[in-house]
Amino acid sequence: MNNIQKAALVIGIIIAAALAVVDIFLTFIVLMTDGVLAVCFIMYNTSARFAVKPEITGYLRGDAKAIILKNTGNDRAEEIHTSIVPHDIEFKTPSLNPGETCEHPLESMLKEGKCYTTYRNSEEKEFAHTNMLSSLDDEEDLLKPMFPTFAWK
Repeated sequence: MNNIQKAALVIGIIIAAALAVVDIFLTFIVLMTDGVLAVCFIMYNTSARFAVKPEITGYLRGDAKAIILKNTGNDRAEEIHTSIVPHDIEFKTPSLNPGETCEHPLESMLKEGKCYTTYRNSEEKEFAHTNMLSSLDDEEDLLKPMFPTFAWK
């Protein structure tokens, strides 16, 4: 935590100590507020440590005749190479900005397979992502958070 955040927490404790003479319930209210503020500061500092990185996810279009690549990360992905295993399908995409999608048509319907994608971020660091493709499953996990929380990504 930085000094301003620490000072805010210390001021809350001092106010709670001063209120302990007046009313114990007010003391607990201030301590609870101070505790909530401390948790907010901890969460803020945790999320600030995450690296900026792209995350390319592939899934099938509704009719299973195209593969859609989506950058769900927070950085630009470059030199994207995608392989569909075991169907021997490979293609390249120049780049995808955060939140952007790209569609690659297929010659025939694809029932299921594995999408292996390699790509680089703007700092030339390489990443790889693998996910399963199935024409019977939904394309995205709706419960996945939009931004990483508590080091879960």
